[in-house]
Amino acid sequence: MTTRRQFLARTGAATAAVVAAGMPSSRHRLLIWAAATSTVAVVGITRLYLAAHWLTDVLGGWAFGTLWFLSVLSAARIGACAPSPSTPTGSPS
Repeated sequence: MTTRRQFLARTGAATAAVVAAGMPSSRHRLLIWAAATSTVAVVGITRLYLAAHWLTDVLGGWAFGTLWFLSVLSAARIGACAPSPSTPTGSPS
């Protein structure tokens, strides 16, 4: 049995875990964030323990997931502040 390794490939599991961790919106936000952060850490650590990825892969996945989440969050906030198309922007002439 041979083990196949890929070099410099971020782990999709770690990326998905970070993005999913950033999505909670409820009254129990702190509890959800703690559970999500723990899940992200456990996913990354188990990928290392099972020798499925290198440390740099997991760190890259976490970094990419964090950047993706921040991008989505920024886009959502910009979209929430933008006027709707039905809102008049100028005075009637």
